[in-house]
Amino acid sequence: MQAQTIPDEIAKGLQDAEMPMDELLSVLEAVDLAAGETLFECGDEARGAFFVHSGRLAVHRKTGFGNRTQVVALLDAGTPVGEGGLLSGQKRSATVRAVSSTRLSFLSTDNFSLLCQKYPLFGLQVQRWILKCLSLRLLASTERLVRIM
Repeated sequence: MQAQTIPDEIAKGLQDAEMPMDELLSVLEAVDLAAGETLFECGDEARGAFFVHSGRLAVHRKTGFGNRTQVVALLDAGTPVGEGGLLSGQKRSATVRAVSSTRLSFLSTDNFSLLCQKYPLFGLQVQRWILKCLSLRLLASTERLVRIM
């Protein structure tokens, strides 16, 4: 994993916490998906979060009409995926598939907890970034809902 693949907000968290980049890179796992490949399914156990470096992912949710699903979000480089697993350990709430060839990194909940204990400012910065991303997603969802009402 190369330093330039770390989202800016996480890199800032490293600087603020005086945490060496190598320490984070040593616990990130590289994940490569081909177009159409599933990252995780709704209901899967969550062991951490992913960060998109390149490519595009589609987030699918069941509609309640049989087995039909609807794409509710498209995620591009620089965004977290499955962040609920990092913060709360909850089960996956959606199915996520690659729209195109996608490169991600995975940070396990256990490794995140260890880094937060050693570098609390890093943990705070990552949590702020995740909250910012969630807030923007909620705003976009609300705007879509208003348009269809």
